[in-house]
Amino acid sequence: NYKVISQVYDGERLVSESTAGITIVPGNPKIDLEGELMISDKKFHVSDTITIDSSIENVGHADVTNGQMVIKVIDTANKKTVYKYETPLNLAVSETGSDSISVIPETDFADMKGSEYLVTYEAVTEDGQVIPLAGNGFVLEGITVTLYFIDNSNEKWIKNDNAVMELVDN
Repeated sequence: NYKVISQVYDGERLVSESTAGITIVPGNPKIDLEGELMISDKKFHVSDTITIDSSIENVGHADVTNGQMVIKVIDTANKKTVYKYETPLNLAVSETGSDSISVIPETDFADMKGSEYLVTYEAVTEDGQVIPLAGNGFVLEGITVTLYFIDNSNEKWIKNDNAVMELVDN
């Protein structure tokens, strides 16, 4: 508890005086994290090894305990997470951490459709608060797309009929 005294003067003469009591109540310390995400290159073949390095620093006023660090690889063509990496997160105030993962798309990614991928990096606190940290991206080459055509006259699937098809982006 503190006592605050306010006095107003007109020249040398005291015009007004008041007293108030205040109590300072401690608030919740703020969690504030900064992160960085680095990818070994920007263009890969589906059989290449992609290295993803991450770093995180606790720049807030509270320790982070029992949290999760989450890296997601998202296929932008179908807006689906094709790979997810989670690891425990425990950082004291001013502490830093880092991690490195390696993935091979053709064996590690689920349901690849497109060639452009977004990588997101976030922290999840013990109480479920999601803190976005950083993002990055890359392009994949060598994705095989199988097209099926329907012959409506016989209602059957046709595959590998040696037809030439041109795809046009309208």
